[in-house]
Amino acid sequence: MTQSEAAPVSVAVPQGTRTGRGAWLVLAVGNFVASLSSSALVWRYGRTTLTAGAVFQIAGLLVLLTAASPGRPTALLLTGVTLFGLGQGLLIPPIIGLVLSRIPVADSGAPAGVLAGHAGPNAAPQPPGRPQRVAPPTCRRRAA
Repeated sequence: MTQSEAAPVSVAVPQGTRTGRGAWLVLAVGNFVASLSSSALVWRYGRTTLTAGAVFQIAGLLVLLTAASPGRPTALLLTGVTLFGLGQGLLIPPIIGLVLSRIPVADSGAPAGVLAGHAGPNAAPQPPGRPQRVAPPTCRRRAA
């Protein structure tokens, strides 16, 4: 099996090129920006935020599939990566908050440490003495 047969839908971006670094940077920036706002968006819009994150990820993957064809512009690749990063940022922190809200406080140390190391700033528990702001388990909209 050749390399092209092993991964037919991957976008080949040589490491060390400007496009390769740019794609990772755009993914990271999109993820960072969306993860910072995801908690506030969950409080305001509820589960719709999670749905929007999933839609962004699917749209990003579809754009990346389109960008996999030879001769496609770099902007198409960066658009797909940006959408995927935004989707990740909208999905991961609220899901981790939801998982941690289901664990009893006495047993939450190890799971919080493991998940906080993988999820970014919104998933980490607050320092002692500060009130925790965790989305309700049902992720319903707050009354206005």
